[in-house]
Amino acid sequence: MSESTNSKPKSSLTYRWLTALVAIPLIVLMLTIGGIPFAMLVGASAAMLLWEFYMLGKAKQLSPHTITGIVVLLIHATITYLGSQAMRLQGLGLSLVSSAGLFIIYIIGTMLGELWRKRSNPIENVAFTVFGTAYIGIFFCCLISIREMYHYVNILETPSIVPSLLSDNATISSMPDWGGHFLICLFFSIWACDSTAYFIGKKFGKTKLWARISPKKSWEGSVAGLIAALIMIIGLLKILLPTFSLQNAIIIGLIVGVIGPLGDLTESLFKRDAGIKDSSSILPGHGGMLDRFDSMLLIVPIVYIYLLLTYLVANPGFINFFEK
Repeated sequence: MSESTNSKPKSSLTYRWLTALVAIPLIVLMLTIGGIPFAMLVGASAAMLLWEFYMLGKAKQLSPHTITGIVVLLIHATITYLGSQAMRLQGLGLSLVSSAGLFIIYIIGTMLGELWRKRSNPIENVAFTVFGTAYIGIFFCCLISIREMYHYVNILETPSIVPSLLSDNATISSMPDWGGHFLICLFFSIWACDSTAYFIGKKFGKTKLWARISPKKSWEGSVAGLIAALIMIIGLLKILLPTFSLQNAIIIGLIVGVIGPLGDLTESLFKRDAGIKDSSSILPGHGGMLDRFDSMLLIVPIVYIYLLLTYLVANPGFINFFEK
């Protein structure tokens, strides 16, 4: 915050807390419920994120295929949810193949669409459109995959760093539903990291983290955010998922604390390139959806890959799993 707007930070901070008081209970409720309601919330949020991202392109005089991109994103979210409901990895594999086919058709259709649009910068339009759908759609929809992952992965069975598995023919009723509680822990860890980095950086920050991209971010705030992320996720997992291994909690906390600031910096880079301060004003005190979920966009897919890879490594028959 600049010193020339002394009255603005207090008002902005008030709106920030009021928005959080409304949004956090709703998010926690949807995480707990899971299923279709949560998938719909993720899809709607991702659509808003993608719309804001496309507005960055329009600020740079580009013409992204906004409606097409959002429709493809929603189709991908639906495919992700349907694939996550399968009891075995075949469902996950089918959803991956379906999404890959969707994106191939999408890329070809977007390229051909430029023939009729008669807009300038056709290469940039296609690249920006497709990248936005992949960046927002694939990354953010990993939330659905993690929430419903319990259908085929049990990360609570052993305190090992590599989780062991229930048998392949386990029924869904025997699989513990850890997805909601896990994401609650992850969300609060991300929020703790962001908030601590903001307040500590504002109060004690002296060493610039990456002055060229975001002059206000400091190493002091980032280190404090990393510590807060670790404390939050270890503490919450101990309460909500007591059999979750400490090793896994530490690794995921490190992912949050290290990757989160990079996601924030990446979005700052995009906004600086587009010449705008906030992606929108839809969230009072927070700016836009991209301003609030920039860290999460990079954290969530990495956490999902980590959980999935530990599953595969722990499964001695994973090589021929899709042949069963």
